[in-house]
Amino acid sequence: MKEKNLNISFSGIIDSIYRDYSNHGVTILILKNKKKLKFNMYQYSRFKKDDSIVKNRGKDSIYIYRKGEVKAYKY
Repeated sequence: MKEKNLNISFSGIIDSIYRDYSNHGVTILILKNKKKLKFNMYQYSRFKKDDSIVKNRGKDSIYIYRKGEVKAYKY
């Protein structure tokens, strides 16, 4: 696990999702608070518009909340 990933925290509601093909197909999430998050290209299908996403500092997982359900993924 990368130490720098433990020091990252973010949360918000996904406003839009796209792939940046000029940067190896990186998945880009734009949150409603205008924060931009980058994920590898293989994670694109995990996210949907209006999902809530949370990553707490000191933890190695992200949590995606959708329609009353929560899913956890390693970050």
